[in-house]
Amino acid sequence: QEFERLPSEIQALENQKAELTNQMNSGLSDHLKLLELATQIKLVGDELDNKTMRWLELSELEKS
Repeated sequence: QEFERLPSEIQALENQKAELTNQMNSGLSDHLKLLELATQIKLVGDELDNKTMRWLELSELEKS
């Protein structure tokens, strides 16, 4: 079940990261908002990396 669920979760995180990146690149001059966006991008990126690694681990098990 986890293996089947991960691709949609990964896609949602990629979409969220892209949206946050677009907000950050939109010309904001509020330094606190930019810092908040950068922190959120880092957290989403870390979660995305973890889920991607988990998907890769499970895909190897599926092949066995």
